[in-house]
Amino acid sequence: DYLRIFEEEADNYKKQFKIDGVLSDVERKFMDFIIKSYEVSGETPSLDLFVKMFSEYPVEDDLRIAEEIGINDFRVYIFNLIDKRVNKYIANRLDELNAKVKSDGITDDIAQEFTKLTSLSNRNKAKDINIEIDSKQEYDNKKLRPVGLVTGIPEIDDKIGGMSPGTVTTIAGFTSQYKTTMSLNIAHLNAYELGYNICYLSLETPKEDINWNLLSCHSYSTKFQRYNFVSHAKMRWGTMTADEEDFIFNEVEPDLKNDYIDDEGNTRKRGKVIILDESDFKTFSFGEISSVIEKVDDKLGGKLDCVIVDYIQLCKFSGQGVTYDANSQINSYVTFFRRLAQNFKKEIKEDGTEEVRQLTMILLAQINRSSWQKASRNDGRYDITCLADANELERGSARVFTTYTSEDLKARKSAQVQILKNRAGQTMYDPVTVYADGEAYVFMSEDG
Repeated sequence: DYLRIFEEEADNYKKQFKIDGVLSDVERKFMDFIIKSYEVSGETPSLDLFVKMFSEYPVEDDLRIAEEIGINDFRVYIFNLIDKRVNKYIANRLDELNAKVKSDGITDDIAQEFTKLTSLSNRNKAKDINIEIDSKQEYDNKKLRPVGLVTGIPEIDDKIGGMSPGTVTTIAGFTSQYKTTMSLNIAHLNAYELGYNICYLSLETPKEDINWNLLSCHSYSTKFQRYNFVSHAKMRWGTMTADEEDFIFNEVEPDLKNDYIDDEGNTRKRGKVIILDESDFKTFSFGEISSVIEKVDDKLGGKLDCVIVDYIQLCKFSGQGVTYDANSQINSYVTFFRRLAQNFKKEIKEDGTEEVRQLTMILLAQINRSSWQKASRNDGRYDITCLADANELERGSARVFTTYTSEDLKARKSAQVQILKNRAGQTMYDPVTVYADGEAYVFMSEDG
């Protein structure tokens, strides 16, 4: 696992700072051989096998006298090795730039590279930390702004107090248990009613189909009179009537996306739901995910508020793999998304101070069949062990919801939501019943 992380670290330097050779091609072959040996046999290769495999390669003296060391010592050794080579690059490049300045003077390109090298040399320095919290100021700020995204289910929202930036919310359920329906309705409500901008990352369903689901959900609104709703299936299969097409594309979609005038006559902006799927990625590496989400944020004018990942277990198939074990890989992606939520972008304010932008992160998770069967025997109640396959979900989430339904509940257009974890308040042993219509793609409070 450490070897994979070291290679990613080296690739990050190559991508962000154009530094080649942080790890040499030979060292990469060493690492790949160790990783593949472990994947095949469950053991790292012996020293004799290692030397035999790479006897034709010239290696540095410190590798010729390799000996077995503890994993923590090994981790420190590799990170020190990377730091040493990056620092060597900085020193050499500074000498080259200084020589250019003496001969040509300072140009814009040289000034920009000096700035980049300064940032690179400070990469491991701790930023200034504020150890004081102004409680009154924080409280006043909370009164001026929403505490976070809402689910639209009063019994849930009253207990969680909003899904705030910098936190992870997990929505867990067995297959076909309204996880996607609940999350897309959360996206719709918060974008349409509250002006939040949301990036919906679908790893299971093509983004065109998610868009049909969103339009069907919005067509259910009581503000429209022509139809109760138009099903997403009709849009997906191209079987709408001409009048339904006119209704969806000339009435429903413009209302979903366009600005509006509030009761006081002020122009209010709708939030946007940006839908991505696997076609928007090549490798699904951590660096690529960050870059894509930053690009979405740029297109939104730096106003992205939330990312929804549907669903987290599929990361083990989407990514190139960061660990040899599937559960460890899922946990790695959970940790990545949690850190992305907490430390999305650094911005410089007008007074020169630095501010870290945070995101609200919502991760959907698939519950295994045995946990669902256990819940079925207990009137739809889950316990936290249902996330055992990806235990980082339970540790890293500020709140965990479960969705549950049965054939009987589906016949009544109902489902259940339970709060298994809630750092900001109470959990919920007895689930709340909600209105769930799979045909209209609606998931909401029974009171509407």
